[in-house]
Amino acid sequence: MSNSTKSQFLTDRPLVAIGLFSVAMMIFSSTDGAAKYLSSDITPQQIIFLRYVIVLILILLFCICRGQRNLFKTAQPKLQILRGLFLAVCSLIMCFALKHLPLELCAAISFVSPLFVTALSIPLLGERVGLRRWIAVLIGLLSVLIILRPGGVTFQLVMLLPLASSLCWAMGLILTRLMRDSEEPLTVLAWSSLVGVVAVLPLVWSVWVTPNASQWTILILLGVFNGLGQYLV
Repeated sequence: MSNSTKSQFLTDRPLVAIGLFSVAMMIFSSTDGAAKYLSSDITPQQIIFLRYVIVLILILLFCICRGQRNLFKTAQPKLQILRGLFLAVCSLIMCFALKHLPLELCAAISFVSPLFVTALSIPLLGERVGLRRWIAVLIGLLSVLIILRPGGVTFQLVMLLPLASSLCWAMGLILTRLMRDSEEPLTVLAWSSLVGVVAVLPLVWSVWVTPNASQWTILILLGVFNGLGQYLV
């Protein structure tokens, strides 16, 4: 990687990051809705598997058209694999949650992810977290507890799935941050897609259902937009 590219990675641009991340979250909300719609006829593991396959195919086609080589060349193979596994587990858990819970409830519970990211950034990234950030995070946590109401009559164990998914998502973000100085975004996306395909494949054989034309259309769009969201992150 050239020095100019490295300096670009090393320069923090908070407003650009906030904008990109906000657009990514809007995209993920749409893809979660599509996954919930598909989950009535297709199992969560098949949805996630096909999404990864579609993203990987699109990346490979894009690189072939650009004549780009060494897509999977990485200085951090262990971190790439670990990140891919965390995100695969995150996607699977969330897809199972969407099958049994309303979309808005899953989205609301997953707002706890900033708490996990903030807490993990201290030991894993060595970052300092100011009082204002902790106050904002704790307010978010209280909001999630109000929604969950542990011990209440409306509480269900399945509500813990979005929490577990948020923890895996937070770990994926931390690992992404650790690799920002040495890895290209497209390489990170390609690795996570490849790891996802390999990790989820064994779970698909026994539950495979051939999608119809309309389901294929939704799956392809889901893959395209999810890949775009991951790239923006």
